[in-house]
Amino acid sequence: FNRLTASFARHPNNVLWENLGHSAASRRRRSMLVIFILLCQVLAATVIIMMVTNYVVNRGLDEDITFFESARNMIWTTLAIIASNVSFFIMTPLLTYAIEKQHFADVREVELVRKMVFFQCLNNTAVALSFFIPFQWGRD
Repeated sequence: FNRLTASFARHPNNVLWENLGHSAASRRRRSMLVIFILLCQVLAATVIIMMVTNYVVNRGLDEDITFFESARNMIWTTLAIIASNVSFFIMTPLLTYAIEKQHFADVREVELVRKMVFFQCLNNTAVALSFFIPFQWGRD
């Protein structure tokens, strides 16, 4: 015996009419593709951040490093870290809007925020844990 349930209709402006032809399975596959691409990007960014951070830490331990070399290292590593994070914040909405085909705008926005928060937390956790890895890149 099936029960009918009533709910309020969504506002027509919230419906993404062009996406209604995509099935739930298609939307799931598209979402998994976006998650896979973002995971690869976050892993690459984490490795880059880990390498440049460890490079600066190892170079900073040298007594013969000059102030200008230390400042130069700090500037380029900061730019690398900023670029990796900014690229993530640019790519997430682009991929979500281009690939995923949600039926409703509010669902799309919530999924976008979930992805951004999850992958940023994952990135921060991985970089923080990387300090426990003995890594000697840039050290003579």
